[in-house]
Amino acid sequence: MHQQDWHALLSKINQALMSDKDFLSGNLLTAEQRQTRWLGKPGASEDELGQLEGRLQQRLPPSYRSFLAASNGFGPINSFIYDLCSTDEVAWLVEKEPELVEIWEEAAT
Repeated sequence: MHQQDWHALLSKINQALMSDKDFLSGNLLTAEQRQTRWLGKPGASEDELGQLEGRLQQRLPPSYRSFLAASNGFGPINSFIYDLCSTDEVAWLVEKEPELVEIWEEAAT
């Protein structure tokens, strides 16, 4: 998916959520999101994308890279999917949730 396609999709998601009275009545949104009526963040720069790939020691999939270039984080979407991470927040699951990885590894054996 190209960056402009992400903009169109995120705009549709944003519009649907911002027209949902139940979503708006909750306490998930920041004051700025309520004022601007936008859940996205400015797109990541090439430098930010490169830094993330360096930290992960892995090239990002093209679709994820173009998502981050379109919106360097997005959300909340609901109380379960609070925020799609920005380049500063992305990390391997084993670094963010080592206990969860341990549970999965134990269950696999």
